[in-house]
Amino acid sequence: MTPSDRIRLLLSQLYPDHVQPLFDAIEERLVRVKAPPARGEFFSEKTVTLITYGDSLRREGETTLAHPAPFPERSPAARSAS
Repeated sequence: MTPSDRIRLLLSQLYPDHVQPLFDAIEERLVRVKAPPARGEFFSEKTVTLITYGDSLRREGETTLAHPAPFPERSPAARSAS
C-alpha cells in the first residue's frame, strides 16, 4: 500500500463523504513542503543525540544513575566539541 493509498483509506474511515476534496488538499500541501534532497551522511556522531532512560545503561557494582554520567563525555562528538 502506498502512502497515498493509506491516506485515502484513513480519510475514508474518518470522512467517508469528503475523501477526494480532503485528499486533494493534503496532496497540495505535501507538494509544497517536500523535503530537500539529502546531502552527505544522513546520520553521524555530530548530528545524533543519545536519549536514554537512567536505568538502560548499567555497570556491575554501580547504581543505574551513576553509570550514564561519564558516557557522553567519552563519545566522539563530545571529544570533538571540546
